[in-house]
Amino acid sequence: MKRYLNNDNSKFLEQLNNKYYVDKTGLIEILNHDVNSRNKYICLTEPRKFGKTYNISMLNAYYSKGCDSKEIFSNLNVSNNDNYLKYLNKFNVIWIDMQDVYSRYKENFIEGLKRELFEELKENFLDLLKDNDDSIQDIIIRVYEKTNERFIFLIDNRDILVRFEPTNFDLYDQYIEFLTSIFVGCDFTCAIDLAFMSGVFQIKLYSMLKVRLDIFHQYSMIDPWKFKNFIGFNEEEVRELIDGTKINFEDLNKQCGGYILDDINIFNPNTVIGTLNNKNNDDDLMPIHILELLKRYRNLSVKENLLKIINGEKVEFCPSLFENNFSRIKSIDAILTVLIHLGYLGYNEKENTCYCPNEKVKDDLKRLFNI
Repeated sequence: MKRYLNNDNSKFLEQLNNKYYVDKTGLIEILNHDVNSRNKYICLTEPRKFGKTYNISMLNAYYSKGCDSKEIFSNLNVSNNDNYLKYLNKFNVIWIDMQDVYSRYKENFIEGLKRELFEELKENFLDLLKDNDDSIQDIIIRVYEKTNERFIFLIDNRDILVRFEPTNFDLYDQYIEFLTSIFVGCDFTCAIDLAFMSGVFQIKLYSMLKVRLDIFHQYSMIDPWKFKNFIGFNEEEVRELIDGTKINFEDLNKQCGGYILDDINIFNPNTVIGTLNNKNNDDDLMPIHILELLKRYRNLSVKENLLKIINGEKVEFCPSLFENNFSRIKSIDAILTVLIHLGYLGYNEKENTCYCPNEKVKDDLKRLFNI
């Protein structure tokens, strides 16, 4: 069973077969410019249900040697780029869903991941290996040396420990050390042409042992830069989706839009699709254990500030004061930053303020924080 290496395009085909599909293949064009460059290490964070896993499945379908996706992408926006065939199904793609691995191994998930990935790579490249190739790194380097074939890493839910083990510092150190062993080191990284990681929160790029992973460029709801059109649905996409329906755009915007990234109005795609399917969407953007963590900090005037925001005020804050560590929250600024990453607040970069983006968020904040 293939779990990590060169998966097929079946998961992306499921997305394409949805009645309401939004073409996000422009992301591929952006990443193709980063292949085998100094910018090849990328972290993109966005709220739950905003399209993280969809993007990963699309990238796998495009880059993976485990499938032939030419016919699929020939009808999508990326095919308008003259060079779109250059990297199509040309790479050994390692796709890791950290949440899947964690759900199976819990606190032993680093060792479980190492073992599974090593065994799968060894099985696939056995004819190329030497007897002393006894690590993931050894195998990838050997394949590169023998075949000149390069690798792409796609890592979904890479912030899994920030969300589910926020105070397990030993496990976090193991995690950062594992990622560092993959992505840091001249001999090894020459075999990697791109690494794209997604999640809800940015991660600390160092361990308590000062092992560093600061080669990654991090983008988020606070600093999306060139990825702003690939977080959720933009206004043009939503208008196209509801064209010919009885759905009123202004009503939908009030319900689930209002996330302004630079000058682009972003919508919660899960709520948009739910509305199109005439289905109420009651899914929370916030995992319950994170809500409980935030409620511990009553002394930081959480309710007082959220009440202002719910009533239409913009609240000034400093997003840099959140260290992506729930055990070290020391200010209301950190909590407001958490809520932006989760999709419960919007962010105005010019004013350094946060605000309530829409009615669904307003209702959720009232309910979750008993306001």
